[in-house]
Amino acid sequence: MVAALALTVRAQSPALRTWKDPALHLTFSYPAELHPRDPASVGGGGGCAEVVMAAGLGNDPDQPGASGGAAPSGSWASVALSDMGPGCIPPKVLNKPKVMDQMMYGLTGNATQSLGLMPIEQPVGYLVQGHHAYVASAQGEPISQDVVQPANGAEVLAIIAVHVNDHVLIWRLASNDANLLNRMLASQVDFGTGTPQALYPGHIGQ
Repeated sequence: MVAALALTVRAQSPALRTWKDPALHLTFSYPAELHPRDPASVGGGGGCAEVVMAAGLGNDPDQPGASGGAAPSGSWASVALSDMGPGCIPPKVLNKPKVMDQMMYGLTGNATQSLGLMPIEQPVGYLVQGHHAYVASAQGEPISQDVVQPANGAEVLAIIAVHVNDHVLIWRLASNDANLLNRMLASQVDFGTGTPQALYPGHIGQ
């Protein structure tokens, strides 16, 4: 009976797709309906941060290169991970945890400040496998810099920054479906130091 119950629980667990970066000692498992994409096709990570991983479902109308004016059909979602390496961060900052926290507070908060978006949650700190992390979120319909404003570009956006060794890893997650976004936030991360944990253990949006 116990074995049968365990099999049932596993069968009901959402399928995950796993991405690994040995250099960062990172394993990231996210909802399987998001398909891997070329990181080069995603907008820059900001500053000298490099986009190292990207995945998505459907057409995110607010991403560069999206077909302007074409309304997405059904749910869409996108996730991009950027690596801000030690070459991007002054050594004096790396050695001061409080200053690093202030930097991540600014990184996450500034990334959600866009015309058409309203903040849901101001940057808040938490721990992931003992690493300092910050999350900020917003929702609305970003105003496009292009000539054509995308149709139905409403989204829920979350930005997460995690300080791991001499790197700051920055996740950008967006979707027009709050439930899907929260499933993305529940993606499992493992920095090689213990049991995988949720990227963000809380809930965002309606």
